Amino acid sequence: MGAQGSWTVGFPLYKGATLLVNRLAGLTECQTAQLSAQYAPKPPFDTGDPAQAPPGITAAVRADQREFIAVIRAATLAVTGAAGGGS
Repeated sequence: MGAQGSWTVGFPLYKGATLLVNRLAGLTECQTAQLSAQYAPKPPFDTGDPAQAPPGITAAVRADQREFIAVIRAATLAVTGAAGGGS
């Protein structure tokens, strides 16, 4: 039994939101949102992990997040003072 605001309470809310997105915007948008959030504990649609998501949705999410990842990477390097390279 989780406290309000805990992951235990949050997961059913997210599942409901995922189902609502499916109903309003369709399966592709729902799967895209689920994969973007990496929601994979027991998702209503098996797309919370790139290994489970359809290849087209995985490619679209990666493309959509490319700029975000670059910004986060640059900010991390600026804060840590690390130079290029890395994995």
